[in-house]
Amino acid sequence: MEQPLESIIRRFADAVASPDPQASAERVMAEIVRDPAVVAAAARRSDCRELRDLVIHKDERLTVLAGAIPAGFSTSPHNHSLWSVVGVAAGREDNTFFERDEETGLRKVREVSVVAPGVLANTVDAIHAIANPLDEPLVAIHVYGGNLLEVDRSSWDPQTLEEIPFQWDRMTDG
Repeated sequence: MEQPLESIIRRFADAVASPDPQASAERVMAEIVRDPAVVAAAARRSDCRELRDLVIHKDERLTVLAGAIPAGFSTSPHNHSLWSVVGVAAGREDNTFFERDEETGLRKVREVSVVAPGVLANTVDAIHAIANPLDEPLVAIHVYGGNLLEVDRSSWDPQTLEEIPFQWDRMTDG
């Protein structure tokens, strides 16, 4: 019998092979964040020090992260240079979105909280910072339309908002 996390990898791989990969991945995500077996399997992956610790699959078309993100975890602003779909299976993920600003580097444009069981789709050009504001782990599943570990990306210094080349070890803000 297929394990829950193996099942979601297969389902997302089918989604990215469809004519509208992001919309298909969003539909799959809306189902799996409500699946108790998937939620339990993702929650058991609780050794997250960095988001890349949560990678359960990556290839040239798809990256899937799943696991428990610690209470108080936050990132500096960053981009993915890929479309993404965020699923929150337990807890809450706060997203602060930015746009480039010639004078200040970045300008905050909106905040979105994704509460379980919730889904948020992000465009290829999205720039955001995420946070788990709760005193309990956030159980999340993130899917990206490509190899997140290989794509050229940027992050922004949280104090100066200066754009810098993305490095995983500099992404955590708290």
